[in-house]
Amino acid sequence: MNSLSQLSRRYLRRQWKRTIFTSLGIVMATALFAGLALLLTSFVNMYVESESANKGSWHYHISGLTMEQAEQLQANIRVRDSELIATSKYLGKLIYKDSDGLDLPEPSPEQSSDWLLLRDISQMGDKLSPYPMSLLSGRLPENSSEILLNASTLGFFQGVEIGQEIELDFIENGDSSNFQPFSRT
Repeated sequence: MNSLSQLSRRYLRRQWKRTIFTSLGIVMATALFAGLALLLTSFVNMYVESESANKGSWHYHISGLTMEQAEQLQANIRVRDSELIATSKYLGKLIYKDSDGLDLPEPSPEQSSDWLLLRDISQMGDKLSPYPMSLLSGRLPENSSEILLNASTLGFFQGVEIGQEIELDFIENGDSSNFQPFSRT
Protein backbone atom coordinates (compact mmCIF):
# COMPACT_ATOMS: atom_id res chain seq x y z
CA MET A 1 0.00 0.00 0.00
CA ASN A 2 2.89 2.29 0.78
CA SER A 3 4.39 1.80 -2.67
CA LEU A 4 1.07 2.73 -4.36
CA SER A 5 0.96 5.98 -2.38
CA GLN A 6 4.56 6.81 -3.34
CA LEU A 7 3.86 5.98 -6.98
CA SER A 8 0.80 8.29 -7.00
CA ARG A 9 2.75 11.19 -5.49
CA ARG A 10 5.58 10.74 -7.93
CA TYR A 11 3.14 10.66 -10.89
CA LEU A 12 1.35 13.80 -9.66
CA ARG A 13 4.67 15.63 -9.23
CA ARG A 14 5.87 14.75 -12.71
CA GLN A 15 2.49 15.52 -14.35
CA TRP A 16 1.81 18.73 -12.41
CA LYS A 17 0.09 20.54 -15.34
CA ARG A 18 -2.30 17.66 -15.88
CA THR A 19 -2.96 17.51 -12.13
CA ILE A 20 -3.80 21.22 -11.94
CA PHE A 21 -6.09 21.07 -14.97
CA THR A 22 -7.86 17.97 -13.64
CA SER A 23 -8.39 19.63 -10.25
CA LEU A 24 -9.61 22.79 -11.96
CA GLY A 25 -12.02 20.72 -14.11
CA ILE A 26 -13.43 19.00 -11.03
CA VAL A 27 -13.98 22.35 -9.30
CA MET A 28 -15.64 23.84 -12.41
CA ALA A 29 -17.91 20.80 -12.89
CA THR A 30 -18.97 20.99 -9.24
CA ALA A 31 -19.69 24.71 -9.60
CA LEU A 32 -21.71 24.03 -12.78
CA PHE A 33 -23.87 21.39 -11.10
CA ALA A 34 -24.39 23.58 -8.04
CA GLY A 35 -25.30 26.56 -10.24
CA LEU A 36 -27.82 24.53 -12.25
CA ALA A 37 -29.38 23.17 -9.07
CA LEU A 38 -29.69 26.69 -7.64
CA LEU A 39 -31.14 27.99 -10.91
CA LEU A 40 -33.80 25.26 -11.06
CA THR A 41 -34.64 25.75 -7.38
CA SER A 42 -35.06 29.49 -7.87
CA PHE A 43 -37.35 28.93 -10.89
CA VAL A 44 -39.53 26.55 -8.88
CA ASN A 45 -39.71 29.06 -6.00
CA MET A 46 -40.54 31.86 -8.44
CA TYR A 47 -43.44 29.85 -9.93
CA VAL A 48 -44.76 28.94 -6.47
CA GLU A 49 -44.60 32.56 -5.29
CA SER A 50 -46.25 33.92 -8.44
CA GLU A 51 -49.10 31.39 -8.19
CA SER A 52 -49.49 32.23 -4.52
CA ALA A 53 -49.66 35.94 -5.33
CA ASN A 54 -52.10 35.48 -8.22
CA LYS A 55 -54.35 32.68 -7.05
CA GLY A 56 -53.83 32.46 -3.29
CA SER A 57 -51.73 30.34 -1.00
CA TRP A 58 -53.81 27.22 -0.66
CA HIS A 59 -53.38 23.64 -1.83
CA TYR A 60 -56.92 22.24 -1.79
CA HIS A 61 -60.25 23.93 -2.31
CA ILE A 62 -63.25 21.99 -1.03
CA SER A 63 -66.65 23.42 -1.82
CA GLY A 64 -70.21 22.40 -1.12
CA LEU A 65 -69.71 21.69 2.59
CA THR A 66 -72.06 22.59 5.40
CA MET A 67 -70.64 24.53 8.33
CA GLU A 68 -70.66 21.36 10.45
CA GLN A 69 -68.70 19.44 7.81
CA ALA A 70 -66.23 22.32 7.45
CA GLU A 71 -65.62 22.41 11.22
CA GLN A 72 -65.17 18.63 11.24
CA LEU A 73 -62.62 18.88 8.44
CA GLN A 74 -60.75 21.68 10.21
CA ALA A 75 -60.55 19.54 13.38
CA ASN A 76 -58.87 16.69 11.48
CA ILE A 77 -55.35 16.07 12.73
CA ARG A 78 -53.98 15.73 9.18
CA VAL A 79 -55.08 19.25 8.23
CA ARG A 80 -52.39 21.71 9.26
CA ASP A 81 -53.96 25.06 8.33
CA SER A 82 -57.47 25.67 7.14
CA GLU A 83 -60.04 28.41 7.10
CA LEU A 84 -63.42 29.22 5.71
CA ILE A 85 -62.95 31.12 2.47
CA ALA A 86 -66.47 32.32 1.80
CA THR A 87 -70.04 31.18 1.85
CA SER A 88 -71.92 31.50 -1.42
CA LYS A 89 -75.60 31.79 -0.77
CA TYR A 90 -77.02 34.07 -3.41
CA LEU A 91 -76.83 34.64 -7.11
CA GLY A 92 -77.62 38.20 -8.07
CA LYS A 93 -79.22 38.78 -11.46
CA LEU A 94 -77.65 41.61 -13.43
CA ILE A 95 -80.21 44.01 -14.85
CA TYR A 96 -78.93 45.92 -17.84
CA LYS A 97 -80.08 49.55 -18.10
CA ASP A 98 -79.59 52.11 -20.80
CA SER A 99 -78.46 55.70 -20.27
CA ASP A 100 -82.03 56.78 -19.39
CA GLY A 101 -82.30 54.17 -16.62
CA LEU A 102 -84.74 51.93 -18.51
CA ASP A 103 -84.29 48.16 -18.43
CA LEU A 104 -82.74 46.73 -21.58
CA PRO A 105 -83.97 43.41 -23.01
CA GLU A 106 -82.32 40.45 -21.34
CA PRO A 107 -79.54 38.65 -23.18
CA SER A 108 -79.96 35.00 -24.11
CA PRO A 109 -80.16 32.46 -21.25
CA GLU A 110 -77.03 30.69 -22.50
CA GLN A 111 -74.87 33.59 -21.39
CA SER A 112 -73.46 32.89 -17.95
CA SER A 113 -72.48 36.53 -17.41
CA ASP A 114 -76.03 37.49 -16.43
CA TRP A 115 -75.54 36.34 -12.85
CA LEU A 116 -73.25 37.61 -10.14
CA LEU A 117 -72.16 35.18 -7.41
CA LEU A 118 -72.25 36.90 -4.03
CA ARG A 119 -69.87 35.57 -1.40
CA ASP A 120 -69.97 36.33 2.31
CA ILE A 121 -66.37 36.87 3.40
CA SER A 122 -67.21 38.11 6.90
CA GLN A 123 -65.97 34.86 8.48
CA MET A 124 -62.84 34.64 6.38
CA GLY A 125 -59.62 34.37 8.38
CA ASP A 126 -56.28 35.88 7.51
CA LYS A 127 -53.94 32.91 7.97
CA LEU A 128 -53.86 31.58 4.43
CA SER A 129 -55.05 34.62 2.49
CA PRO A 130 -56.71 32.37 -0.09
CA TYR A 131 -57.76 35.19 -2.39
CA PRO A 132 -55.02 37.77 -2.71
CA MET A 133 -56.67 41.18 -2.81
CA SER A 134 -55.48 44.72 -2.67
CA LEU A 135 -57.88 47.62 -2.58
CA LEU A 136 -57.62 50.02 -5.49
CA SER A 137 -59.97 52.47 -3.83
CA GLY A 138 -62.52 52.59 -1.05
CA ARG A 139 -62.68 50.28 1.97
CA LEU A 140 -63.81 46.78 2.87
CA PRO A 141 -67.57 46.25 3.32
CA GLU A 142 -68.77 46.82 6.89
CA ASN A 143 -72.36 45.54 6.73
CA SER A 144 -74.55 43.19 4.71
CA SER A 145 -75.80 45.89 2.33
CA GLU A 146 -72.32 46.69 1.01
CA ILE A 147 -70.36 44.74 -1.58
CA LEU A 148 -66.80 44.72 -2.86
CA LEU A 149 -66.39 44.65 -6.65
CA ASN A 150 -63.35 43.12 -8.29
CA ALA A 151 -61.85 44.31 -11.56
CA SER A 152 -63.54 41.63 -13.69
CA THR A 153 -66.99 42.55 -12.34
CA LEU A 154 -66.61 46.26 -13.03
CA GLY A 155 -67.28 45.65 -16.73
CA PHE A 156 -70.89 44.77 -15.88
CA PHE A 157 -71.34 47.89 -13.79
CA GLN A 158 -70.12 50.60 -16.11
CA GLY A 159 -70.44 54.03 -14.62
CA VAL A 160 -70.92 52.75 -11.06
CA GLU A 161 -69.03 54.82 -8.53
CA ILE A 162 -68.13 54.07 -4.95
CA GLY A 163 -71.12 54.74 -2.69
CA GLN A 164 -73.67 54.49 -5.49
CA GLU A 165 -76.54 51.98 -5.09
CA ILE A 166 -77.05 49.08 -7.47
CA GLU A 167 -80.02 46.71 -7.51
CA LEU A 168 -79.67 42.94 -7.76
CA ASP A 169 -82.46 40.34 -7.91
CA PHE A 170 -81.62 37.30 -5.81
CA ILE A 171 -82.27 33.90 -7.29
CA GLU A 172 -82.72 32.19 -3.90
CA ASN A 173 -85.69 34.15 -2.63
CA GLY A 174 -86.66 36.32 -5.59
CA ASP A 175 -86.26 39.50 -3.56
CA SER A 176 -84.32 42.40 -4.86
CA SER A 177 -81.87 44.20 -2.65
CA ASN A 178 -79.86 47.37 -2.96
CA PHE A 179 -76.12 47.35 -2.40
CA GLN A 180 -73.47 50.04 -2.33
CA PRO A 181 -70.01 49.33 -3.73
CA PHE A 182 -67.45 50.70 -1.29
CA SER A 183 -64.21 49.56 -2.86
CA ARG A 184 -62.54 48.17 -5.92
CA THR A 185 -59.92 45.44 -5.86
